[in-house]
Parts: sequence; structure tokens; C-alpha cells
Amino acid sequence: MRLVALGRKAAGGVLAFLITLSAPVGLSAQPAQEDRIGDGETDGVGEAHDSATAPEMAPEMVAPFVVRRYDRRPKKVWKGLLQALSQAGYPPEVVDEESLSVTTSFVDFESKNFARSPADPPLPLGSRNYIITLKEVRAGKVSLRVEIGKVPGGSELRVRARILVEGLDRRQRVRVLTDRRSSGAVEEDLLMKIEAILGLKPL
Repeated sequence: MRLVALGRKAAGGVLAFLITLSAPVGLSAQPAQEDRIGDGETDGVGEAHDSATAPEMAPEMVAPFVVRRYDRRPKKVWKGLLQALSQAGYPPEVVDEESLSVTTSFVDFESKNFARSPADPPLPLGSRNYIITLKEVRAGKVSLRVEIGKVPGGSELRVRARILVEGLDRRQRVRVLTDRRSSGAVEEDLLMKIEAILGLKPL
């Protein structure tokens, strides 16, 4: 049993070493249940939390909205938006028809499907930054906030992505899902898909 435990610790150490080659990010999600060995001690690195439930975002992780304007009335854009989101692979989860806004469920993504990296570089290490993530985001989970507003001559479509990636909590020695600030690549990709589906032409 001791040899098995040592082997698992070594494997966890290798993963930790690989992840520490990158810079840390600031805010952790809920940690997953840790692996345990026979004597009840935690061992190695736990599995990543697979729930869409995410913690409150730190202000520095909130990316600006990516905005497009169209010569179509807000209600007409809204009429086809929910279906367009589903077709684009982002099923609506929270819908507010009064404010013409929608938040989608978290879905998995791979960076290779976008023209550029979906996330900005990680934040530097600090007193609040104890979650380490890979410098280059390869995959993760994303949820989108989409809002429609009225502007002179038409409507404004605003999109903002929330990106969660796997990281290492150095204090607890467990893998977690943590926020990474969006670079705008996911939002731009979604807007192009919505425009193609609804026949919109940006002003």
C-alpha cells in the first residue's frame, strides 16, 4: 500500500510540476473531492469539478462586452436569437424577455476551434492568486451573456463570455475550475454565427 501511495504522489507531483510552468490565475471555483488512500489522508491531485456551478467572479476577470450594431429593431433580433444560440451550440439557460437578455449554459470548448486564443494571459502571482493554470488555454467551459439594446436607427447586440479552465489549487493540492478573462475570440465567433443564421449585417 505504501508503494502505491508513493506512486500516486509521484504522479501528482509530475502534474503539479507541469502546471507550475505557467503563471497563476486569481479566482478558484469549488474544488473537487480529493483522492484518498486507505489511511484517510488526501493524496495527489483531485479530479476537476464538473459542475456548471461557478463561484462569484473577481472584477478583474470580467471581460468587456463585444458589441455589434444592426439596422433591425431589438424585438426582431430577439425573436430569432434564442434559436440562433441553440444552433450555434450555446443553449439558453436564463432568459429575461423583459430586458432582452439571455445567459447560456456552460458548454465545453476547444481553443483550436477559434481564430485566436479564447482567453487572455493569466494574472501574475499575488496574495489572492493561488490557482495555477496553463499559460495557453487549450480547452475549458464557456457560458455567454447576450443582451439586446435599442440604439438610434436599430439595435445593439452585446456579448460577453465567461471562461472556466482547469487549474491547480496550490494550497489544497486539488484540481479546480477557475475563471480566465475572455479575449473576445468566443464572442466574435458567436456574433458571426448569429449574423449568418439571422441574416444580420453589422453597421
